[in-house]
Amino acid sequence: MLYTHPASGARTLLHELEGEVDVDRMPFAIALGAHAEHGFYRNRRSGRVYAVSPHLETRPNEVLLTAVKGPRRSLELPELEQKYELVDREDAQYWWRNAYENTPATEARRFHILSGAIFPIYDRIMGSSGIQSVKIARAVLADGRALVGLNLSPSDVPGVKQRLGIGTPLSDASVEEILSCLEGGGVIELDNGWRLTRSRLAGDAIVELVLNGVPANRAELTRYGFCEEIVHFKRRWFVVVEDAADNLVRLLAHRRPVRDVTATDTPADIGDEDVDEGSE
Repeated sequence: MLYTHPASGARTLLHELEGEVDVDRMPFAIALGAHAEHGFYRNRRSGRVYAVSPHLETRPNEVLLTAVKGPRRSLELPELEQKYELVDREDAQYWWRNAYENTPATEARRFHILSGAIFPIYDRIMGSSGIQSVKIARAVLADGRALVGLNLSPSDVPGVKQRLGIGTPLSDASVEEILSCLEGGGVIELDNGWRLTRSRLAGDAIVELVLNGVPANRAELTRYGFCEEIVHFKRRWFVVVEDAADNLVRLLAHRRPVRDVTATDTPADIGDEDVDEGSE
């Protein structure tokens, strides 16, 4: 469970599912008839065989590679000549049929579906740094239950959790801690994509609210106590540092801080992954 609406009790749930999906396999006859105008080529390093065909007329220096499994991909001609070798049809057919038979017809795949009360957190998960592509998915579970919700890509899941305050070190930070972070040069991102930063305006030290491309309601911003001024044709929202504490109490009661965007993230250890064949 990611979120519970305080008034209605409606819940937002993130489901992590794993199921068997059909694998898109290319039979040799179809590869020969539709995707091998330039013949078949073997990668010199991996030994894999591909059907090679011309790219679009607007991309004459590229070809399209079709494999037993997976979508077609493009490759520049110099790379084809350097890393691949032409093979005759009989050798290609022998390799292709063996690879086809050894490729399972189905494979396990993991999915993430966000279901339940989406509207109350819509501005948090769909902001400028939120979910990039919205797809509706329906899944039927092994026990017969059906789920309908937003199908999240794996890259969207960490951001959604972060913007809802899950695993976020700043989610419970006090106003004093936020102000201290700003004074030290931090830039605090809120759960809807807005950002807080320290700046100066007309000689005064201010805490500025940068909308960061996220739509805002003037009445909401003034209710939090922010002042509005147009400087060099740009609208700015701010509060002088001396008055910032009370204003941030009102703001952070509705908009949770999620991270300091200036902090250096230490990447997690990444295990060995399959090499992208495009780099072969």
